Amino acid sequence: MKNKKTIFSETDNHLLRKMIWSVIFVLVSQLTFAQAITVKGTVRDIQDQALPGVSILVHGTSKGTITDLNGNFSIVAAPKEVLDVRFIGYSEQNISVGSQTFIKIVMKESAQALDEVVVVGYGVQKKTDVTGAMARCFARYARESSRY
Repeated sequence: MKNKKTIFSETDNHLLRKMIWSVIFVLVSQLTFAQAITVKGTVRDIQDQALPGVSILVHGTSKGTITDLNGNFSIVAAPKEVLDVRFIGYSEQNISVGSQTFIKIVMKESAQALDEVVVVGYGVQKKTDVTGAMARCFARYARESSRY
């Protein structure tokens, strides 16, 4: 059997295969990264007051952020993902990202009262579970003392 003549040598074929696989890898990587978008937004209450410190998490992941003093946030998420928005004293909201690049979120106050909750330096516990010294602080006193 006669050897067929080829246009490229074996080394050239090897380099050509490497280049093709490299191009495919770059294209697939770009498609993967292109799915995630930066979503910006603002979180306010029903009186249109900015809510600083609101927790915004991508559902099912550890990706998250909190709002700044003006209630603004920025987070990277894929269009199919859902944002979990939580803040103490307000009802949790789950918002689908979709094609939105800016989301205005209005938080509604929760009907549940925060009765018998004690804030401690390392977490939050029910009053009945706490042993040791405690002090009670009423909201009206906190509001009055903030005037000074």
